[in-house]
Amino acid sequence: MDEYKDIKELLKPRRDIKASGSLNARISEMINGRGRRPAAKGWLWGSVSLSAVAAMLILLLLPEGMSAKEILTAAITAIRNSTNIEMKVDIRTAPNDNFELIDPDLGFITHDICIISSDSISFWSIDKGGRAAEKNASGAYMWLDKFNIGWHSPNSDIGSKGYFSVLMNPEKILESELQLALSGNVKDFNMKKKDGNIYLTVHSLPEGDFANPYMLNKSIAESENIRRYVIDAVNYRLKSASIAMIKGAKEIEVLKITEIKYDSDNARLLPIPSGINFIEINGEYGSDGIEGLDETETASALFNAFTTWDTEILDKIADPGLSGWMYRRSYEGSKLLKLGTPFKSGKNDRITFVPYTIRLQNGYVKSMNLALRKTPQGRWIVSGGL
Repeated sequence: MDEYKDIKELLKPRRDIKASGSLNARISEMINGRGRRPAAKGWLWGSVSLSAVAAMLILLLLPEGMSAKEILTAAITAIRNSTNIEMKVDIRTAPNDNFELIDPDLGFITHDICIISSDSISFWSIDKGGRAAEKNASGAYMWLDKFNIGWHSPNSDIGSKGYFSVLMNPEKILESELQLALSGNVKDFNMKKKDGNIYLTVHSLPEGDFANPYMLNKSIAESENIRRYVIDAVNYRLKSASIAMIKGAKEIEVLKITEIKYDSDNARLLPIPSGINFIEINGEYGSDGIEGLDETETASALFNAFTTWDTEILDKIADPGLSGWMYRRSYEGSKLLKLGTPFKSGKNDRITFVPYTIRLQNGYVKSMNLALRKTPQGRWIVSGGL
């Protein structure tokens, strides 16, 4: 199921579940009490861990004779049979920032989402206030009204990843949760029926390497999180969903689907703004990258190019559509003061962060971490941190 790779990678934790001591004891007592033959019991414990058995019992032995697999399959089918879906999703993020950014310290921004399906073709649009995107018959668009800039691709991918991909395909959320639950790769999985609703709760640990904790809690996948879904017990349609990050002993809700409408006669995609000059791209937008340099040398080349505004270098490292005016307004004439030791953090091992300190032309001193991404061809391009 390669088409679900982004979604699986987003949700897939890297640690195995751990059943509580009391649950372990109850399962052992139940199995031992049934007097199974030693050979059969030896095969069972040789194949799966006690934690995995606990997960399978939680997953499969639900009340009223219906398994979690059947419930999730019915919910997936209900979404697929809808001609259109409209959602309002509140997310802690910044209105202009990339769709994948989630920050538990920010306030909620409402995202208006519309998905229209016909003959196995799905078109969609999403608007978070400062940034919007759409896929229609002409390809994929993304734009920022405030900065009067946009991108267009004849394909369906314009570099938008993270939960953006998930929200555009709500049935894949449930498919991924089902596969994760069946594999046992969750810390805790719980499903119950109450008051005409089915409540699914999934608890996962952060995915990635956090020897340097810089990217911890910067995205759903890179956080300990609890995902909660409410499914109608009659028609099996998803009614609401929420995601909370766990920071220490505190649970902070960072995403919540507050409204879902199915099969509305008024569902419409966003109008594509006429006043924006869309930059034509193929695949992920950005430059081709610079080769032959390491991370520190690439960062030095970038900031020195800002000083003299050397477009020959800048267009290789940074997105020309941004550097031509957005970066120029902020960084032209700036001076590099210091670079720190490059480091990695989080789940994306192709991203390297380089600490930097620069003095802007107006005298302001700025210190951040430049994010550099290595392309499949082995070149470096700017991925963030400016």
